[in-house]
Amino acid sequence: MHALIFPQNAGMMTILDDFKVRIQKSLSGKKKVAQLRRCNTDLRPSLAPADQKPDESASDGKERKREIMAAELARKVHELNETEELVYDLKSQNETLMAKLQACFVEKKSSSSRGEAQGN
Repeated sequence: MHALIFPQNAGMMTILDDFKVRIQKSLSGKKKVAQLRRCNTDLRPSLAPADQKPDESASDGKERKREIMAAELARKVHELNETEELVYDLKSQNETLMAKLQACFVEKKSSSSRGEAQGN
């Protein structure tokens, strides 16, 4: 079993050694001083439409966010109103069912008391 694993490991070791030698050659051949480069993204001016000032585009973005928030709040208010109506309907149904249940209870109680009176 070791004979099967060893050649594979030997191949990997050879590849790693070759890779290590190549890296060392590339580093030893030329000594470059590391230079830091600055990213140019923060140096570019923002691209705003020609007819708008930068402040106007920012305020337009804020205004758009306000409109989105207002629409979302209006939708939530509508949902809340529908939920309140549903709760009111369920309460009235509950009251109706409770009245019917009480009427059935009274009727059953009176019929059972009559049955006991007739049985005696």
